Amino acid sequence: MRDDDAPAQAAVPPSDTLIEGSYQPVRDDYREYVRLMPTTRAMPVIGTVMVVLCLVLIALCATSGDTEPLVLTVVTAAFAGLCFGYTRWMAAMLWRAAVLREHTSLRLTGTHVASAGVSSSQEIAWTAIRRAKETDTAFHLDLSTGLVAIRLMMPKRAFRVEEHAAVRQLIREKVSQVDGRRRPAERTVG
Repeated sequence: MRDDDAPAQAAVPPSDTLIEGSYQPVRDDYREYVRLMPTTRAMPVIGTVMVVLCLVLIALCATSGDTEPLVLTVVTAAFAGLCFGYTRWMAAMLWRAAVLREHTSLRLTGTHVASAGVSSSQEIAWTAIRRAKETDTAFHLDLSTGLVAIRLMMPKRAFRVEEHAAVRQLIREKVSQVDGRRRPAERTVG
């Protein structure tokens, strides 16, 4: 599915354009985006530790008759609930940002990936992209700036179905680690 009737974006010279697409974000895009974040994978573990701590505190209150640890138990239980609901909560927070709900145009070239919305645009060189992951619904490109990890999400519906193989091939050619597998080093004959 492609949004051809979307508002026109800033004109960009198509000299080295390989693949173009556009999409209107939906709430489920951000659920998957958050689910794939490294911190999200740690949340169920932290939540489980918090639940065990709650049980220990409840047992402590029951055996000692002291009610002071109950306040800590309630706080710990609330934190455990946040850990287990982290993906939904973060996805909802991202969805509230108006800039993330804008119609977005994508352009993949031999040198960079460009993303343009009504109020923001960015060009990212392929050399800056460290990892790529393909899911059933999107291509995710990870940038690492040293201190911050940034992910560019490209829903598959932004491209025509017949372009998916070309997008996949371009990503494999340009990104060193795709779906957890490193690209073999190129050998030079000489």
